[in-house]
Amino acid sequence: KPGEPLLFLDMEEVAEANNFVARLETMKPEPAPPVFEPTVSRTDFDGARVLNGGTVLLDGDRYRMWYTAVARDEVLGGNWYDHVYVGYAESEDGLSWKRVPTGANLTFRGRPAPNLIKGVEHNACVFIDPADIPSRRYKAVNFEMRLHRYDVVKATGQPGYLGLPRRGWLATSPDGFNWKREEIVVDFPGTEPFSVTPQKVLYDPDDPDSNRRYKAIGWSALASKLRGATMAYSPDCRHWTVAERSPLIDSIAAVTPIRPAGPYAQIHDASMCRIGRYLLAFYGYQFDGETADIRLAVSRDGEHFNFVF
Repeated sequence: KPGEPLLFLDMEEVAEANNFVARLETMKPEPAPPVFEPTVSRTDFDGARVLNGGTVLLDGDRYRMWYTAVARDEVLGGNWYDHVYVGYAESEDGLSWKRVPTGANLTFRGRPAPNLIKGVEHNACVFIDPADIPSRRYKAVNFEMRLHRYDVVKATGQPGYLGLPRRGWLATSPDGFNWKREEIVVDFPGTEPFSVTPQKVLYDPDDPDSNRRYKAIGWSALASKLRGATMAYSPDCRHWTVAERSPLIDSIAAVTPIRPAGPYAQIHDASMCRIGRYLLAFYGYQFDGETADIRLAVSRDGEHFNFVF
């Protein structure tokens, strides 16, 4: 169509190619990372070993970050997700960040935690929904992991819980600080994987299928340590359907030559945006115990992704 961008990343638009090589340039961070780190005190909710993922949004004239912090203290025991918390920070340029109080006056282990966020799950998958009313403008989505389900069975002694429909949660907020949660529906028309964890939600009004107006992409695993990336779709953010073929972005085929997926050869993080007819998926490939990088895959239909090597 006139004015529509064409991306030559997957070469399907190119009829003939002579004497050139298509390649992506290596991105060089500046300033060198990290630009946001744990606090100096290990007694803070975000002062422990790692800050792990979350969301950054340009909202008006500021960048807003909802980040996850692993505050686990080994002496506490319990489930790992009981020690993952969500914090909040802001930036004017996306590089210099500061923790900003939310006004909720929350505490963590008896100490003030002014930028702690309650009501958002550990994946901190926050997005702005321009189609909803102002009081529900900010949203966050999470799906129940099978690990959660096993823990419920252990706690209740009711193995039949594993056969019930998997639950999900939608959190909504007027300001990104104060959240309300409601339970939502997650359907699996295909094989139900071990886990599906949304990491990015895209409001996609340009999709001609109204049942796919909202798209969530995130890591998925048929087994605990065999992570790839998959998608889920929704017409209203309350009823989600996970792609029948999962994972859509398979870690086994994400490198050349192909190498078997395992504890390290896996896709651990995924994000997505739309440009014209294309969905661009940026995913984190954990190549081994020391190396992880960001790679790119392209889709025209939301079901089939071509790797850009």
